[in-house]
Amino acid sequence: MPETKTEKLFFLAMMGIVMTIGMETYNLLFIRASLTHIFRAAVIDFPLMLGTVMTVQCFVAGPAAGKIAALLLPDGASELRQTFTRSSCTVLLMCPLMSLAATLYFKRALGDLSTVWLVTCLCNLPMAYLWQMLIAGPLVRRTFRHCFRQS
Repeated sequence: MPETKTEKLFFLAMMGIVMTIGMETYNLLFIRASLTHIFRAAVIDFPLMLGTVMTVQCFVAGPAAGKIAALLLPDGASELRQTFTRSSCTVLLMCPLMSLAATLYFKRALGDLSTVWLVTCLCNLPMAYLWQMLIAGPLVRRTFRHCFRQS
């Protein structure tokens, strides 16, 4: 879909915002956060996580997901299959990396990092996958196509 650097940056920003909002909301609901915690998350945590999402996606998970998807896809795969495979690879890379970031940023469980990270990842993976496949992915791709009017 995105072809130019500007389009790629726009798509990255849109996807990062929608995924971060979804996952932050999920995690706040999951821990039954107070209004104070929700306000703090909106002001402090959201920008921190969005910056982390965009950095990790741009430099680590995005390129790796593209390479892995290319290895998994047969020649001549449909656009739908390509999108599904690329999105799946992205979620399967981003979720553990972002769960690690969240564990380090918010849970401060350095003594028991691996266990807390694993539990965080296992709690987030189903939601991240469903959010990406059913809400964020289709919404962002549709908005992107509307903004850039691709033929």
